[in-house]
Order: sequence, then C-alpha cells, then structure tokens
Amino acid sequence: MFTDIVDSTPLVVELGDERWLAVLQRHNDILDSAIRAHRGRVVNRAGDGVLAAFDQPGSAVASALRVQLDLGQERLATDVPVHVRIGIHWIEILDLGRDLVGRGVHEAARVAQCAGTDEILATAVTLDAALGSFSAFNLRQIELRGLPQAMSVASIQPTEKSADRRRF
Repeated sequence: MFTDIVDSTPLVVELGDERWLAVLQRHNDILDSAIRAHRGRVVNRAGDGVLAAFDQPGSAVASALRVQLDLGQERLATDVPVHVRIGIHWIEILDLGRDLVGRGVHEAARVAQCAGTDEILATAVTLDAALGSFSAFNLRQIELRGLPQAMSVASIQPTEKSADRRRF
C-alpha cells in the first residue's frame, strides 16, 4: 500500500514549516495507527507518503478504509485540509526487512499516483484476493508510467455488505 498527501507542496507553503511539521506528524500518527490495527507495517516514508506491507490483501484494504475515515474526521476537527490518495497492489515482492523491492513495488507506486483525491485505488488482483466489507466501483484500465502493460483497477469504499457483493 502506498499513500501520498495530495497537493502537499502548496499546503506547506500555506502553513509554513513548523505548522506543516505538526500536520505531517498527525498524518503519520493516523496512518501508523490504521496500519498497525490491521496487522501491517510501515516499511518506509518518502516525504509525505508511506509504503506499508500487509500479510493479507483484506488487511491492506481495511487499513486504507480506516485511513480515509480517520483523515476525514481529522479534517472536520481541524482547519487543515489534508487529503490522501492510496494505491493498493497485492503481489509478491522481495522483502528485505527494512525495504521492499521488485516490480510489484513500482506497480503499487504507480497505482497510487493514478488515484484521485481521497480515493483508494486497488488493482483487480487485490480485489479478487481481498475479503471484507467494501464495494468496488469504476473498474478501469490504467496505463502505468514506465511499465509495458495496462492494469485493471477499481475504486473502493466501505459498505455494510460483504465482499462477495462487490460491484464492478
């Protein structure tokens, strides 16, 4: 799972360095909590983004849903409009402990780059493997910069229904 704060540079300029640091730390706390709650781990941080790994695809989806819910509540409670895009791709990679490497990492990063503001974008492979209370919609093919093949992805959102009722 990759996350990225949308339009972070203008936000840094607007807030100033010290206030931005406080916002970034709160953002990181929210992500860390959601990732840990779903048995994931933060592998590394790149500026205002996170790369997290999970043992199960449903855990990654549940974590992403929690991140968006918690950040939405944070926006209501503060005057700081932090919006995050999230990409999830379930594929085998090389786990070096302190880092993840391989084609799948690049694919996941590109999927996250294609997500819109407050969107969770998951690959079809992820959705096929995940179980949980979410619905998938807007199934589409996306071109991933630097990669030879398009990938099937869909947006996901929470639902009261079970995973076997996903809509594409």
